[in-house]
Amino acid sequence: MGRNRKGWYERKEIQKVTLDWVKMNCRLTEREKLLLQLINDRKLVRRDHLEIICEPYRHAGKSRDRILNKSINKLFNSMCLDKIHEEQDLGRGNLPAIVALDKGGSIFLNIPHKRRISQERKIINNETYVFRSLPAYYRHVNGINQTEVDTILFCEDNDYQILEWKHEHSLSFHYGNEKIGLVPDIYTSIKIGKKNLFKIL
Repeated sequence: MGRNRKGWYERKEIQKVTLDWVKMNCRLTEREKLLLQLINDRKLVRRDHLEIICEPYRHAGKSRDRILNKSINKLFNSMCLDKIHEEQDLGRGNLPAIVALDKGGSIFLNIPHKRRISQERKIINNETYVFRSLPAYYRHVNGINQTEVDTILFCEDNDYQILEWKHEHSLSFHYGNEKIGLVPDIYTSIKIGKKNLFKIL
């Protein structure tokens, strides 16, 4: 469980985030709107993964790290994103932050809100601290996102094209007279030369 760290997690906490509040306080660029949608589709995303997965940031040149951090902080302060660092052993330093939609982001996208990063508020020595924690499945989600990052970079290096990349997309097929349905983590279609390769993970 990660304790609120001064500066990185410091923001004015809005207790009741409404549609009117979001309209008044969330002035987002097209790039930031895309960022929210990509994060929603993936539930939880590590910041370094976002640099590659979100194309406008991937092509932002040498400043993409700074530009992405600025967008994340803006979305965090406007209650559109929440963020947390995965706990590390003492002395090993921090891994990149993991982000997820906060209430404002769900309202902005007009979807039901589901909190992915749990929050618990505690008062210690008359100061309020927010303790954040990740769900048990976050490592699995990280692995899926890493696969997407590796695939994007591989396709760019080899002049291949990702035609589709869908998360938890329902599929069905027939085996004899029986109809079988499944929901894979990923369904992807990649163009290699003149051929299209379809794959489910």
